[in-house]
Amino acid sequence: MKRPLLVVSLASLVLGMGSLKGLHVPVWLSPFDLLRPLPGFRSIGVTGRYWGFLGAAALWKYVLNCPVSRRQHIFLGIALILQVSFQTETLSAHWLHSPRFRSVAPDNYFRNGSEEIEYVAMQGDQMQGEIIAPTRGVSTCYDMDDFKRPDIVAGNSLVGGVIQEWRTAGNAPLVHARFSTWSHISVKVECPATGGEASRTQLVLRQAYHENWKAPGCSTRADAHGNLLLDCPASRLRQGALQLAFDDPMSDLGSRVSGLSWQVWSWVTLSLLGWAALKFRFGFEVAARHARV
Repeated sequence: MKRPLLVVSLASLVLGMGSLKGLHVPVWLSPFDLLRPLPGFRSIGVTGRYWGFLGAAALWKYVLNCPVSRRQHIFLGIALILQVSFQTETLSAHWLHSPRFRSVAPDNYFRNGSEEIEYVAMQGDQMQGEIIAPTRGVSTCYDMDDFKRPDIVAGNSLVGGVIQEWRTAGNAPLVHARFSTWSHISVKVECPATGGEASRTQLVLRQAYHENWKAPGCSTRADAHGNLLLDCPASRLRQGALQLAFDDPMSDLGSRVSGLSWQVWSWVTLSLLGWAALKFRFGFEVAARHARV
């Protein structure tokens, strides 16, 4: 066990140190930085989780398969204290200095019509949890993941651009777009001048594209930056406001499964607790009878 334990220990400790750029160590000498291009490694911020592999896998297997002396008990205890202390400091540092939680009533939104969703950018050492609200998002969060991110800038305008290939001069029509519910966007084009029945207008929205965004009479797709692009014919624009709707049947199914699972888990837990209580009481009564005998 010594050789595999040594390999896992060194790998866990080195990767757990994270990036060494702050110490002006070249990238080719920083193992964690060498792994950054691989999927998943770019978004790992708490690198101390690698130390968990050492405690949960290597050391546990070592204790099960090898006789442990008093000296080894001391070293294993130090390793446990190191891991628990690191995790405690990581969690408490954010918890002790965090803002006080304010509950939000979801029923207060969309009661009087559409809502504007505002995007802001984080400043300095701000954390996204300090800014995010039901109608406020962060345009610079999750910028180290492996997903294609849309072009979303600070502000509350949902319209990123209007494309009309037939228009050669003049200003583009004024477009209003707002969320009418959490999963619906209302889009209205003021004075939709057209270049003919076959002409089309493309609206680029500051909203991430997803295949489940649909609008009757129009087509949706992603532009070069991953934004939601709405492509509509002239005849559709003259009919009035457009209604973009997001509907994900798989998400609805997952929600129902989660609700059912919670109910099943609650009943199973109560049943097990009741069974354990009855068994404990029955065992206590049997022991009492034997004691009296």
